[in-house]
Amino acid sequence: MKYNNGDIYDDDWENDKKEGNGIMIYNYGEEYNGLWKNDKREGKGKIKLKNGNIFEGKWVNDIPFKGEIKYTNGNKYYGDIDNFLKNGMGELKYINGDIYNGHG
Repeated sequence: MKYNNGDIYDDDWENDKKEGNGIMIYNYGEEYNGLWKNDKREGKGKIKLKNGNIFEGKWVNDIPFKGEIKYTNGNKYYGDIDNFLKNGMGELKYINGDIYNGHG
């Protein structure tokens, strides 16, 4: 499906809605690959953000909830997420080997 705004969706549909596994390429440079339910990202999914960071984890009602962020600088964070930012408990592994556990 190619949308008028340039977004492209490919894979599973049910009752004219994204349902099951699918890939969405957004016109602003992001790409999501994962599960959909009733036209919303739901369950396990992975998104490459336009800044190059990658989030992989759990989505609830189209919102990233918990998972791993791989930053372009090599650092990795696993834990609670809010709008692709550390929020809540998690672990941040720095590229130099340092590890921070706690509230992000």
